Amino acid sequence: MSTRIGTSKRRSWRAASVIALSLVGLAVLTRPPFGIAPLTARPSPKTVNVAPPTAQYVPSPLQQAAPNVAAGSREKRAIDLKMPKADKTAAGSAELGPFAARRVLTGVTQLALAIPGSSTAPSRQQMAEPTESRILREHFARLKTGRAQFNRLPGYTATMVKQERVGTSLLDEGTFGIKVRHQPFSVYMKWQSGDETGKEVLYGDGTNEDQLLVHLGGLKGRILPAFKIDPFGSLALQHSRYPITKLGIVALADSLIERRQLELRENVTVHVEQRQDADCDGWPCSVYVFEDADQSQSPIYRKSVQFIDRQWNVPRRVANYTWPEPGQHLQGAALDEATLIEYYMYSEIVTDAHLTDVDFDRANDEYHFHR
Repeated sequence: MSTRIGTSKRRSWRAASVIALSLVGLAVLTRPPFGIAPLTARPSPKTVNVAPPTAQYVPSPLQQAAPNVAAGSREKRAIDLKMPKADKTAAGSAELGPFAARRVLTGVTQLALAIPGSSTAPSRQQMAEPTESRILREHFARLKTGRAQFNRLPGYTATMVKQERVGTSLLDEGTFGIKVRHQPFSVYMKWQSGDETGKEVLYGDGTNEDQLLVHLGGLKGRILPAFKIDPFGSLALQHSRYPITKLGIVALADSLIERRQLELRENVTVHVEQRQDADCDGWPCSVYVFEDADQSQSPIYRKSVQFIDRQWNVPRRVANYTWPEPGQHLQGAALDEATLIEYYMYSEIVTDAHLTDVDFDRANDEYHFHR
């Protein structure tokens, strides 16, 4: 009987020892360095304060070529940033492991190494090309907008200053009082300076047989009556580069727009600079300077200086220059003075002049065509 009892006791002690050893082994295996720690023993992911870098990360060529774990970690961080808050918490609970700190340190180190390489400044040529393209685009858009807006006006009066090269001769600068009606196109023009002071011309689409009506100034005007000439003929163009149908602010804007369209179509190289705004007859204007790079591409025009009204977006003052004669070695202002071919300025512009048919009638008592 005692033998049976002793044997049972030994068996109980053996079973208890096995159970105790099993529990100890399980406890060792479940410790954080070897196994999965209980969720209550791990700090919340919110306590890991790793903010995303504010600078853009640009890996160097060596970093891009090396296939390592860092690439996968960057991919994982990008996915984490897109996940909802609840999903990020769950993912963080199952992710923390022995390589987490190493991944964070690797990412910060790579970012610090990449920033100096990504701060290389562009060259002057790279900066100048986009700037010129932007200026050309803005200038072109302003002219088209201003041209359309100004053309909607019934008409206007203004003082025009003009100097042109006709043939090989640069004519004297002249000042003119003008009245312009857009529809139907009509022009009255009177000389206010020079030897022909008092001269008048009148043109209107569909009137006077589409001829230019002329009354001379000075002594000739007192003796000779008014007469008609072809507005496109050699006599009318003897002292002008363009016919009277090309006179006015809208026509000047048209010429600049057409020239720019030609340059785009023919791929003409043009350099442009926008200078500081300037005053023109009391109105602020944007100042643009265009210079053609190749005479073979632009045989007539070498340079153009344009003052564009900031309110109306139309040209108020334009000076165009041609190329120097062979053998001329001039620079700066001397070159411009020797090569000027066109100069126009419009001032004292009145856009609400309320012009009527009387303003373009040869019988107007203020004119001298009826004499």
